[in-house]
Amino acid sequence: MTTTLPTLPTTRWGRFGLLVAFWSAFTLVILGHAYVSLEYVANRDYQLAFAIGGGLQGMVWIVATPLVAAMVRRFPLAGGRWALHAGLHALLAAIAAVGVSLLIMAATSPFATGEQISAGFYGDFTRVYLRVILLFEILWFAVAAAATAAEATRAALDHQKRATETEAALREREVRDARLRERAAQLEGQLAAAQLDALRMQLNPHFLFNTLHAVSTLMARDVDGARRMISDLSDLLRLVLDGSDAPETPLDEELDMLGHYLDIERTRFADRLAVEVDVDDDTRAALVPTLILQPLVENAIKHGIAPRGEGGRISVTAVRSNGHLEIHVCDDGPGVGPSGPAREGVGLRNTHDRLAKLYGDEASLTLRNRPEGGLDAEVRLPYHTA
Repeated sequence: MTTTLPTLPTTRWGRFGLLVAFWSAFTLVILGHAYVSLEYVANRDYQLAFAIGGGLQGMVWIVATPLVAAMVRRFPLAGGRWALHAGLHALLAAIAAVGVSLLIMAATSPFATGEQISAGFYGDFTRVYLRVILLFEILWFAVAAAATAAEATRAALDHQKRATETEAALREREVRDARLRERAAQLEGQLAAAQLDALRMQLNPHFLFNTLHAVSTLMARDVDGARRMISDLSDLLRLVLDGSDAPETPLDEELDMLGHYLDIERTRFADRLAVEVDVDDDTRAALVPTLILQPLVENAIKHGIAPRGEGGRISVTAVRSNGHLEIHVCDDGPGVGPSGPAREGVGLRNTHDRLAKLYGDEASLTLRNRPEGGLDAEVRLPYHTA
């Protein structure tokens, strides 16, 4: 909760105006008291001398107040040395009082002629001096106390201002950081979407060329097969190009698109390609990165099946394990290592990056040789549904 402290004039003329107004009012109080006290005195010189003396005692503080305030700043009445400083202020007040009393004497002496004035106004010098010095001492410490309070108020206002500015700066920084985080998240999403679009458009030109070439070859000996391949290719392209822009899709939909892709590859490779898909029912609703399966299967066909005259087998499995979804795309080809070809193509690198951006350290893509021969491409990511 923020406490609002009283405010004082901030300009020099504003402070001076407040000072003049206060001491003028104080002087009017003194003059009013003099008027009431001396109403019974018939001597006008006596009344005028008393008024001048009383007025000077008040108006002199218009000049004295800034000096006392400066002394308070130099010798504050707070802190560990307040007693020493208080004694110094008392001494300075007494010295100043002598000067003020002499000023009053000089100003009123032209009117203080006559026995009545001398007896009534001055009495003896000692009594007048003690009265003036006592009033001056009281006013000095009153002004010093007010200056101390003003300094404390100013310090509190400065502290409040700094705290407010700091709080405002922190809020502005939080807003700026939130905007930066939001912008970073937007850029991350745009990057992921761009990579997804790139992967969609990447349905390997090599694959498209091979498919069209296979269609051309099939037309001469298997028109029905060529038509099926064209139909499957059309369905696959429609699914890819017209699909949702969402970065994730249910595994069941991914399997549907993969089926069209595998139909094309089966037509191309005929009995050289055997495919087995074994997916647990409780994994079909799991969300996976869009187009996560096609690059893995394409990589398996390209490196594990196509180079071998006898062809081979590919298996696709998915299981749920310890809060994660594990997808395995396996082939029975030569694997990787000294005796096998490098497998890290554009599609796999793209898959690596998308997994990292979507799930961070919670997801991974691992290629490992199988004990019985071939390669196992394992995708592991947090299990979650829409």
